[in-house]
Amino acid sequence: MSVQAEIRRCRQKAYSDETDNRAEKTTGDAGLTLIEVLFALAIVSVGLLSMAGLQVRSIRDNRTARMKTEATLLAAGALERLRLLPFDHPDLAEGGPPHRLEANSGAAFWVQWTVWDHQPVAGTKTVCIRVGWTGDRYGHVVRLTGIIADRSTQ
Repeated sequence: MSVQAEIRRCRQKAYSDETDNRAEKTTGDAGLTLIEVLFALAIVSVGLLSMAGLQVRSIRDNRTARMKTEATLLAAGALERLRLLPFDHPDLAEGGPPHRLEANSGAAFWVQWTVWDHQPVAGTKTVCIRVGWTGDRYGHVVRLTGIIADRSTQ
């Protein structure tokens, strides 16, 4: 046998051994079935949808918290403005419908307060300030109560 024929025979034998090894590797349970992939995809989809719902709720709750903070600041500012007024000012008069002030904020806030004379003791007025807004389906109100003393008697 010639050398070239021997080389050819060795190459063919090596090639057939490689193809036999490849065939053995692919006949086992090496891959995933379509059903397994679909179940995995369904589980991942449920998880992603749950996280999307949490994200929406987080954004909504964050906005409500921001609005409550702004309403509380408006109420504190209104109470400070009322404390600076003279004790007999019409805005500090008791009775009648609640006093109302439209807030100059970017949101649609409203501010109203009610005054009670001689509460808790004589020479004082109790002021209950309510700040509200309607940003979603529900109305929201923040209440702040303060006592104003008559400074002219001190």
